[in-house]
Amino acid sequence: MRAPSLRPAAFLFVALAAQTTTAQKTAPPSPAQTQAVASYLSAVEQHNRGRLAEAVDSFRRAAALDPNLSEAQAGLCVAASKLHLHEEALDACRRAVRLRPDSAPAHFNLGGLYISLGMHEQAVASLKEVLRLDAASVEAHSDLGAAYHKLGRVAEAIAHLKEAVRIRPDFSTGHGNLGVVYADTGRYEEAAASFRRALELDPASAELHYRRGDACSRSGRRDEAVESFKQALRLKPDLALAHYRLGLLYAEAGDKKAALEQHRALQSHDPELATRLFRRIHQDKLVTTPGGASASGGKLP
Repeated sequence: MRAPSLRPAAFLFVALAAQTTTAQKTAPPSPAQTQAVASYLSAVEQHNRGRLAEAVDSFRRAAALDPNLSEAQAGLCVAASKLHLHEEALDACRRAVRLRPDSAPAHFNLGGLYISLGMHEQAVASLKEVLRLDAASVEAHSDLGAAYHKLGRVAEAIAHLKEAVRIRPDFSTGHGNLGVVYADTGRYEEAAASFRRALELDPASAELHYRRGDACSRSGRRDEAVESFKQALRLKPDLALAHYRLGLLYAEAGDKKAALEQHRALQSHDPELATRLFRRIHQDKLVTTPGGASASGGKLP
């Protein structure tokens, strides 16, 4: 069981906002195109209000009325992907790119969708095209780093993530993603530093506090790990992994009472993990790694 991997917030909202302006500035020469733009703008409003099924229908209508309206295809890609209509979303993204090969947002949307579908080689190609069109896109650098990481190309992943935070030092997601890569490659001190910087920018992220706790635990910084896991739980009391890891740390320190408190809290969130923690607490002696993290058969329980 792993904590969720961090990824950039969707750039799709930015793309939609920009494309709304494009559609409004275009004077449609035919009634069908006029209706297509009206349907598209209605779809954007529906999307922004969270009415995704209606938005998909309206984007489809706009695309049928004007097959050359790239904004409608891009919008359909966004809304359909959120409803897990992956095949339709992928078709729409590809059509948007064919209609607007010079659109960095269209290529970015396609690259992001490829990542979500596990098609990382294709994602790399799309995101490289984004950077050809917009070399300063921090979101593209960050997503390219995520794709390279999934492909095991660690040096390239780190290079793009470092470039993202160089361009925008306050890009918390970039710092967080860099921390994920460092942690997954055993560079826990660097991971903890990256997560600390991300938390300076986004202190309300329970996931970042958990990740920093994990990195600190694995680098032997027990007290900082305990505080990070506690903070993660203050923000997200049902974060099962934080209860588990905190319970292990208490058990390793011989504080069985505090460990059992985490076990009780964990029972309502993840009974299977609670059982594992209970067994670990009642072992005669917990085995720890040289870095101070519990040996639990993998990077995370």
